[in-house]
Amino acid sequence: MKQTLRSRGGVGGSLATLALACSLVGPAQAAVDRRDAVVRAVENVGPAVVNISTEIIVRNPYYDGFDVFEWFFGGAAPRRSRVENSLGSGVIVDPAGFVLTNDHVVAAASRITVTLRDGRQVNAEVVGADSHSDLAVLKLAEPGPWPSVAMGRSDDLMIGETLIAIGNPFGLQNTVTVGVLSASRRTITGPDRERVPFADFLQTDAAINPGNSGGALLNIRGELVGINTQIVARAQNLGFAIPIDRARKVFQEIRRYGQVRPAWTGLVVEEIDSAQAHALGLGEARGLLVRKIFRGSPADEAGIELGDVVEQIGEQRVSSLPEYDTAIARVPFGTAVDVTLARDGRSVVRKLVVAAFPQQRVD
Repeated sequence: MKQTLRSRGGVGGSLATLALACSLVGPAQAAVDRRDAVVRAVENVGPAVVNISTEIIVRNPYYDGFDVFEWFFGGAAPRRSRVENSLGSGVIVDPAGFVLTNDHVVAAASRITVTLRDGRQVNAEVVGADSHSDLAVLKLAEPGPWPSVAMGRSDDLMIGETLIAIGNPFGLQNTVTVGVLSASRRTITGPDRERVPFADFLQTDAAINPGNSGGALLNIRGELVGINTQIVARAQNLGFAIPIDRARKVFQEIRRYGQVRPAWTGLVVEEIDSAQAHALGLGEARGLLVRKIFRGSPADEAGIELGDVVEQIGEQRVSSLPEYDTAIARVPFGTAVDVTLARDGRSVVRKLVVAAFPQQRVD
C-alpha cells in the first residue's frame, strides 16, 4: 500500500510541478514563441512609419478682392480661400529626420505635420519632389536623432515572397497588413491619370487603403523594399509600391540637389509596330527603334547607330517607352550599363554610360 501511495504521490507531484512551471512562464513564454519574423519586423520598423497630415489652401478664382455680397450681407458670400486637409503616410529613412513619401501626399501643401507612433507631432518641410516617380522627401523641423529604417533592395524580390505593409489607412496610425509579392515591373499611371506611366511598380495583395500612400513595404526581414503608392479602387487587395531601388536614387538626388536631374543618353527612340518589325526582320514587334543620336552624347560614344533596335537595357527587356525610361532611370549617373541591340539581323552589345542631363543643353 505504501508503494502504491508513493507512486501516485510522485505522479501527482510531477504534474503539480509542471502546472506551476507553466503558470509561471506560460504567457510570457508563449508571447516569445509567437514573436515570428513579421512581429519582429513590425517592432523594428513601426516607429519609423509616420502619419502625414497636410493643409492645402484652395483659393477662390472668382474672388477679386471686393465682394459685393460680402459688403451687403456680412460675409455670406464665398470666401477668398478655404483650407482642405488630407492624410497620408511616410517613412523616416535617416536619423537626421529625412522622410520619404509620395509626391501626391504633400503636393501643394501649405503646412505639413508629421505624427510619430508615440504621439509626438512635428512640422516638416518639403526638401524636393519628383512628380514623375511620385516621390517626395521631407525634413522634420526638429533635431534628431529620429527612429529610422535603412533602405534595403528590391531587385532580388521573388514572386510569392511575403511582404508587410505599414501605413495609416483612413488615419488609423501604424496599421499592419501582410501579403505576398504578386508581380513586379507593372506599368501603371500616376494617381491623377495624367502623369507619365511608370513601368516598374511592385504589385502586392497586402491590403493598402486610402491613407497608406507613402507608407512602408517591407520584406520578411524588416527591410524597406518599397514605398506604397496606390491601389485599384474597384478591386480588392490590388496595391502597388515603388521599388526601393528606384526610390533610393530619387532620395539621393533630391537630398543632394533638391530635385531629380533628368537622365541623358543622347538617344531618341520610338516604339515599333508590327509593320516596322516585319520591315526590320524582327519577326515580332519588340524593342525600340533608334531614330536620332546626338553627336558627342553617351550613345554616340558607345557606338550605337541609327536604325539599331534597343532590345534590352541591363537585365530588363524593353518594348515600350515607359519601360525604356524606367530602365534608364534605374542606372546611377556615371555608371555604364549593357545595352543589347538588334543590328542587321544580329545581336550586339554596347556599354552605355548614363549621365545627368547637361546644363548647357538647357541654356
